[in-house]
Amino acid sequence: MSNVPLVGSEFIVGYRRQTEWSTLIALSFFFGKVGAGLFAISLFLGSGLLGLVGLVITAVGKGTAHLLYLGRPERFIRAMARPDRSWIARGIWSMT
Repeated sequence: MSNVPLVGSEFIVGYRRQTEWSTLIALSFFFGKVGAGLFAISLFLGSGLLGLVGLVITAVGKGTAHLLYLGRPERFIRAMARPDRSWIARGIWSMT
């Protein structure tokens, strides 16, 4: 596939530059994968401390990067406000 061109907005086969995600989203993916990997390794090694470190990396690193990426962070609290009526609020609570 070394001869596949880099294309713009045309509908043809090729690679396109990613323009939507920022560094914060990339960091969020990184922390999520590293934390989950540490947690999985801790299951094989039987190390509770390593599992806890993996959970903390995932919760703090991934969550912080996502919150910093939000355009208007003050709206996040309002999105969580009514889990009894809003599917978005239920989704946020279940992911948390």
